[in-house]
Amino acid sequence: MNDDIDIICYSSVIMQDLQNQGFNVDMILPAEGAYIIPTSVAVMKNCPNPEGAAALMNFMMSKTYQELRYNTFGNIPANKNVELDPNSAISWDKLAQAKVLDTDKTETLNSVLVDRFNSEIAPIKKAF
Repeated sequence: MNDDIDIICYSSVIMQDLQNQGFNVDMILPAEGAYIIPTSVAVMKNCPNPEGAAALMNFMMSKTYQELRYNTFGNIPANKNVELDPNSAISWDKLAQAKVLDTDKTETLNSVLVDRFNSEIAPIKKAF
């Protein structure tokens, strides 16, 4: 009898959490490619404290913080100075091959997607 169980995790964070709990799991990226969302941060336009926001952003993009997020939670780093685990399914080469969202197409579909989400998933107030 085979005691293996196949599961699908939709994010590297969940995979890392399972690994931290002792489960024998690994991330597999499909040959046809996948979308990758790295850990990122931004300063909002006209925020009340732009200097503080910039300082926080610089800290969150620092190698130290990004390594902490990668090693503790499995977040995909945005800082390319972070050394990735050579035994991981995620490498900088694989990340470089990730698919890029067509922002022009997603922008034209944004309101349609929000309307569909609101009608099928959970009502949310439109922010645009």
